[in-house]
Amino acid sequence: MKYLPLIWAGIWRRPARAALTMISVVSAFVLFGVLQGFTAGLGKLVATAHADVLVTQSQISNTDPLPISMAADIARVPGVKAVARVLFLGGPFRGPNEFVPANAVDPDELRAADSQLRITPAQWATLKATRSGALVSSDLAKLYDLKVGDRMPLKPTYWPNKDGTHSWPADIVGIYPAD
Repeated sequence: MKYLPLIWAGIWRRPARAALTMISVVSAFVLFGVLQGFTAGLGKLVATAHADVLVTQSQISNTDPLPISMAADIARVPGVKAVARVLFLGGPFRGPNEFVPANAVDPDELRAADSQLRITPAQWATLKATRSGALVSSDLAKLYDLKVGDRMPLKPTYWPNKDGTHSWPADIVGIYPAD
């Protein structure tokens, strides 16, 4: 303790050098903390990414589906466990600024490809039995105040209905947890 004033006087003998040294030390700790946070964030992204899922699309456009015959070719590739054909049907919901991302998919193919969806067997059965059935995430249901049994009109930009309109009614048959 008796040398503390001597050390303190030595540090501040050259104030510019002391200030730059302190700035360097603080910068090092801040940089270390930011990089640790960045590394942890990347680690979480890698852990939650589906490294076993490969998404393919047409080389012409991301809205143009692959030919149906290619599903059998893709399924024959060694290591492929399931093939699910997905068609993007997203578009405005109630107004032009309320966008709903939606995909059309065969329920059996969806179940084979994504076993992590937490859907009850009753909801799967209802989805299979209802041609216009839809599964909605809990976040989307909360955002638009949707419940099982509601009908929501999807209005995709690219895919007209048989009657020529761009309105596809979807019956909500299940709500799954978003996390």
